[in-house]
Amino acid sequence: MRKFIFVIVGLGVFLLFRCAYMPVEILPKHIKTIAVPTFINRTAHYGIESKLTDSVIQEFIRDGHLSVAKKKEADGLLTGEIVTYVLEPLSYDATEVVEQYKLWVIVNLSFRDLTTGEVLWEEKRESVGGNLVGGIEGDVRYYVTPRAGRTVETEEEAQERLVVVLADHIVRRTVYGWGSQIEIQSGK
Repeated sequence: MRKFIFVIVGLGVFLLFRCAYMPVEILPKHIKTIAVPTFINRTAHYGIESKLTDSVIQEFIRDGHLSVAKKKEADGLLTGEIVTYVLEPLSYDATEVVEQYKLWVIVNLSFRDLTTGEVLWEEKRESVGGNLVGGIEGDVRYYVTPRAGRTVETEEEAQERLVVVLADHIVRRTVYGWGSQIEIQSGK
């Protein structure tokens, strides 16, 4: 009998926690398709706008909650603007050669219901009380010099890693309304 009660309690706890973390869509029911035009790039780093846009489109396809369509056929419109791209040295070796960088990107986003014309949400970087807040931001850290146990990456490889995780976050923000700030650590 005790074993049976233990199993029932364990199952109840499992279901309680599983339900607590199930995402809830925030989109109006009539939005089934989304258009994602190429993001605007306000930085000097050419090409990241295409990489991020393509990654966002692929993530919407993978997620499956919204179909990607042309603007004329879409119910919703996601526009993005890359406003910050910072490549910051984090560590140096004994000869002052950079060993590790942090690549940091901030994206402003807007999601519009094309049926009603209403802006459903915006994530924009702005100054509030002297502090910069808002926007979708992410960063990756990567090594450029070899040492035992480290994987060496180029800036382009770090960009590829960053846009994949940013795209996932942008899709979650669009479909589920989840928060806007992320940090992506090198798993390597």
